[in-house]
Amino acid sequence: MNQLDLFQALRHNGPQGTAETANFVYFNTTSKTGEDLKEARVRASGQTEAVLKLFQNHPNTTFSVWEVHFRLGQQYSKSGIGRAITTLTDAGHLEKCDKRKNGPYNEISYTWKLKPIRL
Repeated sequence: MNQLDLFQALRHNGPQGTAETANFVYFNTTSKTGEDLKEARVRASGQTEAVLKLFQNHPNTTFSVWEVHFRLGQQYSKSGIGRAITTLTDAGHLEKCDKRKNGPYNEISYTWKLKPIRL
Protein backbone atom coordinates (compact mmCIF):
# COMPACT_ATOMS: atom_id res chain seq x y z
CA MET A 1 0.00 0.00 0.00
CA ASN A 2 1.50 3.38 -0.98
CA GLN A 3 1.27 6.61 1.07
CA LEU A 4 -1.66 8.03 -0.89
CA ASP A 5 -3.66 4.81 -0.42
CA LEU A 6 -2.93 4.95 3.29
CA PHE A 7 -4.04 8.56 3.60
CA GLN A 8 -7.22 7.88 1.62
CA ALA A 9 -7.95 4.97 3.95
CA LEU A 10 -7.59 7.38 6.87
CA ARG A 11 -10.05 9.80 5.28
CA HIS A 12 -12.60 7.02 4.68
CA ASN A 13 -12.17 5.32 8.06
CA GLY A 14 -12.19 8.55 10.10
CA PRO A 15 -9.80 9.43 12.92
CA GLN A 16 -9.69 5.87 14.23
CA GLY A 17 -8.39 4.52 10.91
CA THR A 18 -6.51 1.25 10.82
CA ALA A 19 -3.32 0.45 12.68
CA GLU A 20 -1.38 0.75 9.42
CA THR A 21 -3.03 4.08 8.58
CA ALA A 22 -2.49 5.44 12.06
CA ASN A 23 1.21 4.52 11.90
CA PHE A 24 1.43 6.46 8.63
CA VAL A 25 0.35 9.74 10.24
CA TYR A 26 2.28 9.43 13.51
CA PHE A 27 6.06 9.24 13.58
CA ASN A 28 6.94 7.30 16.72
CA THR A 29 10.20 9.09 17.46
CA THR A 30 9.80 8.68 21.23
CA SER A 31 9.28 4.89 21.12
CA LYS A 32 5.80 4.94 22.64
CA THR A 33 4.09 1.59 23.17
CA GLY A 34 0.68 0.20 24.08
CA GLU A 35 -2.10 2.66 24.94
CA ASP A 36 0.23 5.66 24.74
CA LEU A 37 1.08 4.80 21.13
CA LYS A 38 -2.55 4.12 20.25
CA GLU A 39 -3.67 7.48 21.70
CA ALA A 40 -0.86 9.35 19.91
CA ARG A 41 -1.87 7.78 16.59
CA VAL A 42 -5.53 8.76 17.03
CA ARG A 43 -4.54 12.30 18.05
CA ALA A 44 -2.20 12.64 15.06
CA SER A 45 -4.84 11.45 12.60
CA GLY A 46 -7.27 14.05 14.00
CA GLN A 47 -4.64 16.77 13.60
CA THR A 48 -3.99 15.74 10.01
CA GLU A 49 -7.69 15.82 9.21
CA ALA A 50 -8.10 19.28 10.83
CA VAL A 51 -5.15 20.69 8.85
CA LEU A 52 -6.48 19.27 5.58
CA LYS A 53 -9.92 20.78 6.22
CA LEU A 54 -8.37 24.20 6.85
CA PHE A 55 -6.57 24.09 3.49
CA GLN A 56 -9.70 22.77 1.74
CA ASN A 57 -11.76 25.63 3.19
CA HIS A 58 -9.19 28.15 1.86
CA PRO A 59 -7.99 26.56 -1.41
CA ASN A 60 -6.27 29.68 -2.79
CA THR A 61 -4.53 30.72 0.43
CA THR A 62 -0.95 29.97 1.45
CA PHE A 63 -0.30 29.21 5.11
CA SER A 64 2.87 28.83 7.15
CA VAL A 65 3.01 26.28 9.97
CA TRP A 66 2.53 29.15 12.44
CA GLU A 67 -0.54 30.45 10.63
CA VAL A 68 -2.14 27.01 10.64
CA HIS A 69 -1.29 26.72 14.34
CA PHE A 70 -2.99 30.04 15.12
CA ARG A 71 -6.00 29.38 12.84
CA LEU A 72 -6.73 26.09 14.59
CA GLY A 73 -6.91 27.88 17.91
CA GLN A 74 -3.56 26.57 19.09
CA GLN A 75 -5.24 23.33 20.19
CA TYR A 76 -2.46 21.41 18.45
CA SER A 77 1.26 21.82 18.97
CA LYS A 78 3.34 23.54 16.33
CA SER A 79 5.33 20.34 15.85
CA GLY A 80 2.09 18.38 15.36
CA ILE A 81 0.99 20.89 12.71
CA GLY A 82 4.37 20.55 10.98
CA ARG A 83 4.02 16.76 11.01
CA ALA A 84 0.52 16.97 9.54
CA ILE A 85 1.69 19.34 6.79
CA THR A 86 4.57 16.99 5.95
CA THR A 87 2.20 14.01 5.85
CA LEU A 88 -0.27 15.86 3.61
CA THR A 89 2.50 17.09 1.31
CA ASP A 90 3.94 13.58 0.98
CA ALA A 91 0.43 12.27 0.21
CA GLY A 92 0.02 14.84 -2.58
CA HIS A 93 -2.69 16.98 -0.94
CA LEU A 94 -0.56 20.06 -0.27
CA GLU A 95 2.31 21.70 -2.10
CA LYS A 96 5.16 23.72 -0.69
CA CYS A 97 5.28 27.25 -2.10
CA ASP A 98 8.19 29.55 -2.84
CA LYS A 99 6.47 32.28 -0.83
CA ARG A 100 7.80 32.74 2.70
CA LYS A 101 6.33 34.65 5.63
CA ASN A 102 7.69 36.00 8.90
CA GLY A 103 6.69 34.00 11.96
CA PRO A 104 5.99 35.32 15.46
CA TYR A 105 9.66 35.22 16.46
CA ASN A 106 10.65 37.01 13.26
CA GLU A 107 11.90 33.79 11.67
CA ILE A 108 11.08 33.21 8.02
CA SER A 109 8.84 30.20 7.31
CA TYR A 110 7.85 28.50 4.10
CA THR A 111 4.19 28.31 3.14
CA TRP A 112 1.96 25.58 1.71
CA LYS A 113 -1.30 25.54 -0.21
CA LEU A 114 -3.85 23.00 -1.31
CA LYS A 115 -2.53 21.18 -4.35
CA PRO A 116 -4.82 21.68 -7.36
CA ILE A 117 -6.53 18.56 -8.63
CA ARG A 118 -5.34 17.76 -12.13
CA LEU A 119 -7.73 15.87 -14.36
